[in-house]
Amino acid sequence: MFTGRAYLQVLAFIQRKLRPGSLIVVLSVLIGLAVGMAAVGLKTLLHFFEANVLDVFPRFTFFFLPLIGVFLVAAINRSWFRESAQEQGLAGVLYAISRKNAFIRSSLMYSQLLLSSITLAFGGSVGFEAPMVVTGSAWGSGIARFFRLDFRSRTLLIGCGTAAGISAIFNAPIAGVIFAMEVILPEISTARFIPILISAAMGNLLSSLFIDNEAIFRVADVMPIGWSDLFWVLLLGLLGGLYAVWFSRTVRLTGKSMSRFRKWWQKALAGGLLLGTLLYFLPPLYGEGYIGIRSLINNDGLALLNSSRIPGLGEGTFNLLLLISGLLLLKPLAAAITVEAGGVGGKFAPSVVSGGYLGFAFAFSLNALLPQLDLNVVNYTLFGMGAVLSGVMHAPLTAIFLIAEITGSYNIIVPLMLVSAVAYFIKTYMQPLSLVAGKLLKAGDLIHNDKDRLVLHDLELSKFIEKDIQPIVSGSSLGDLVKLIANCKRNIFPVLSANNELLGVILLDDIRKVMFDPARYNELRVDELMQSPPAEVELGSSMEEVMQLFDQTSAWNLPVVKEGIYLGFISKSTIFGAYRSQLKQEV
Repeated sequence: MFTGRAYLQVLAFIQRKLRPGSLIVVLSVLIGLAVGMAAVGLKTLLHFFEANVLDVFPRFTFFFLPLIGVFLVAAINRSWFRESAQEQGLAGVLYAISRKNAFIRSSLMYSQLLLSSITLAFGGSVGFEAPMVVTGSAWGSGIARFFRLDFRSRTLLIGCGTAAGISAIFNAPIAGVIFAMEVILPEISTARFIPILISAAMGNLLSSLFIDNEAIFRVADVMPIGWSDLFWVLLLGLLGGLYAVWFSRTVRLTGKSMSRFRKWWQKALAGGLLLGTLLYFLPPLYGEGYIGIRSLINNDGLALLNSSRIPGLGEGTFNLLLLISGLLLLKPLAAAITVEAGGVGGKFAPSVVSGGYLGFAFAFSLNALLPQLDLNVVNYTLFGMGAVLSGVMHAPLTAIFLIAEITGSYNIIVPLMLVSAVAYFIKTYMQPLSLVAGKLLKAGDLIHNDKDRLVLHDLELSKFIEKDIQPIVSGSSLGDLVKLIANCKRNIFPVLSANNELLGVILLDDIRKVMFDPARYNELRVDELMQSPPAEVELGSSMEEVMQLFDQTSAWNLPVVKEGIYLGFISKSTIFGAYRSQLKQEV
């Protein structure tokens, strides 16, 4: 923490001149500009490699490029960013908000840019969006820490950094704001999201000064959707939800399989070679994979076919569908291998690309089987993107507006709403937890947003009441309490009335100074030593309400009562254990 005298004087001057709300607005501008510059660097590098690497490098090098990339990234992480390596990705941002009081390591302001650049440059099949989210969040947290802002303001500025990152990298300011509100800060009030709007706008404006911020997928062949398409849109939403379930399971199973390698270099070696093999035969898996989707949107399926090196795969409708099916199945695997082997990147872009392949294959197949349908293949490619992104990220609003913005196709908002909503419903029905939530909850890290309730709702308070804590009756002496302590293993003792009403609690740490003084055993009464509990849990409360009490009081044990009558205690650690067990059944 900054402590210099000059720094403190400047800080005091700023705080005198600016009200808290005004300061937050000023800082949101600074965050937007800083994150926008970071996005410029990333996009410049991305455009360079997209334009040159696939055509310049000999085909055989694709066996080795991913191996070199993940080895470099893993080695750099271990050598210079070991402490922050566990806080990378969207899960790291949510963990910092939930468990570290919104403090994010300053090294993440730049380390994610470096590591993700290396990962994608050498063929990692992931996206830039997660590193940009982490970078933006780190800038928000760092600037808030510099100005010594409170937890609420730090969290808000993290949301500003997130919105600026998505806005700048995708040229999608509305989606950036919605992503911050939907995923990072779902409980923020409407009145406080003005700074998020400002950061998203500034990040996008600065990025556009240096780079032509045209739509990632320039679409010219979007046709209006009529009632005849409704059934097929809903069916694609269903398939998108099911595919999102498969996507998530593929990522989790890949992570589980890769965890069998104990050494980091073993993971890098195995993952790098496997990814290299995939890239050799299917170059569209290289990097984010947007090149393949652009080919389909521009009705250039032949270019996609010519890029593959699958033996015996020629031209024609069947071969194109076969290739797209392979890409559809392998993109989640390639993304998971990249991250598990040591690379840095996100699942955002892979889910968009996979969704595009799904939508294209869906419409293309129906047109081949039922020519009278004449479905607009480009439309359904975009719908597939929204469906899978909505399901994988559990962010339907983000999916709707992101697809509309990155394609410049706002006239398809309504079908995007339908397909994203159906996919989200199917995915959450079958898998209530997203990839990010599942990762955190398995580690016992509770996230304070709507995702918690999906698991907490199934936990009943009455099943977790601990009754092995020995109470002591009001009016008892200190000597009586010492005898009770000698036969107990707990460090908390409830004080009850003759009618079992809870009057207070005694903590072992609070009486250590007097419990070894026999002269006071008959002098002191437990009523003089007890204190009010931080809170009382009423029987029948939801587990969500219980967790809110734990958070508000910072306690690890709270008494459970029924209309004032003592029933026992509930422990936060017990809830965490049950939480993880419930997660294993649902994931």
